[in-house]
Amino acid sequence: MTTNLKDELASLRIDKSARGSGGRGALIAVVLLLVAVAGGLFYWARREPVVEIRTAEAAVRSGAAGAPNAVLNASGYVTARRRATVSSKVTGKVMEIFVEEGKAVRQGQVLARLDDSQLRAMLNVDEAQLNAAKRATTENEARLREAELTLGRRQQLVKEKVISRAELDSAEAEVESLKARIATRPGLACFRL
Repeated sequence: MTTNLKDELASLRIDKSARGSGGRGALIAVVLLLVAVAGGLFYWARREPVVEIRTAEAAVRSGAAGAPNAVLNASGYVTARRRATVSSKVTGKVMEIFVEEGKAVRQGQVLARLDDSQLRAMLNVDEAQLNAAKRATTENEARLREAELTLGRRQQLVKEKVISRAELDSAEAEVESLKARIATRPGLACFRL
């Protein structure tokens, strides 16, 4: 059995003389590398050169000796000196735009119109509350006039000892209360139109 195993192992051995030359794979690798280098050199030699752009400022010169009305023709591009960001103090849906991007605008020019329906509704509510507060103030002023008349009558009645001092104190308190209410004008302090 050992001889049989030795024969089998010997049959698996690679014969070095039958392998051929080992330099064939290396030769293919060298050729591929040379082709890649040659392609890179060819691409680099054929690329377009980088063009440097120079900028210049245009200036008006007084008439030259030979050409008093010379015209300068040039081609190029213009860039803005200043750039501005435009924003609104309130948020809303843009309904109309009155300018195009890149166009010159002047101070105070309307650039766009926002949807103001919600703001108008809020303004209407505030105006209604203001009117209600004004009506309440007018009512309080009328009640104050009435309370002052009542106070005057009660002062006279106390002098005549017809009513008690407590009723006079109640009338004085009513007058002071109405004066304080009118002075603070509840509801009017928060409205500014």
